[in-house]
Amino acid sequence: MNPFFLQLFMATLTVTTLVMASVVSERRRLEQRLRIKDAVSRVLAESPSMTDAAPKIIQVMCETAEWELGSIWKVDRSSNQLTCIDFWCLPSIKVGEFEAMTRQSKFPLGVGLPGRVWSSGEPAWITDVTNDGNFPRAPAATKEGLHTGIGFPIKLGDEVVGVMECFSREIEEPDKDFLEMAGNIGSQLGQFMERKRAEDALRESERRLQVAPGGGANGGLGMESFHQPGQLVFQSRSYPRSNTGIFWRQL
Repeated sequence: MNPFFLQLFMATLTVTTLVMASVVSERRRLEQRLRIKDAVSRVLAESPSMTDAAPKIIQVMCETAEWELGSIWKVDRSSNQLTCIDFWCLPSIKVGEFEAMTRQSKFPLGVGLPGRVWSSGEPAWITDVTNDGNFPRAPAATKEGLHTGIGFPIKLGDEVVGVMECFSREIEEPDKDFLEMAGNIGSQLGQFMERKRAEDALRESERRLQVAPGGGANGGLGMESFHQPGQLVFQSRSYPRSNTGIFWRQL
């Protein structure tokens, strides 16, 4: 075969192989994103509270997206700090010192990976936490072989109420698409928390009505009803019947 055509053929084959590999890789990433979204939605649908959902969400994110450990942080408004509420790692890895430091740490605004996410309200990607100047857990991360870390906010509207972070022992370059998806999941978690808060408030309101004096169909308003000829009379328990606490409706 003519050397020129052989070189042309080999170049074409190489380009085709690279294009196909890129297409396959992109398809794999898209499928991974869909699995993560479906798994997170399923966990939230089956969980009665954020406390119950938190460890499952971390596990889903790490296992499906191939991160090795993660944690969830909550903004404590009384101390104006972030505190860790849950931590998860693959059973096959040992990160006891890093886990202990994570569970014990409290980060103010702007400090550490959780603190910078809280400050910016945006996802963050650290290629190597062991070389990052704003990562107080770096000594433990170095000892236990951790490198890349990501964090994204859990938001109620524009307010950051928590942060989730994941870590890998590999050095991974920033993936903007993944960070965007993670940010969307953070908003989804915030909506879940808001919905559960509203449900809890409604249940508490109903409970108070039920335990209020005279709680019931009319008692919840502190009223009792009785009939007079041609009238249905509502008597407020707060007033004697001779006072203005009587209301009636013609039948």
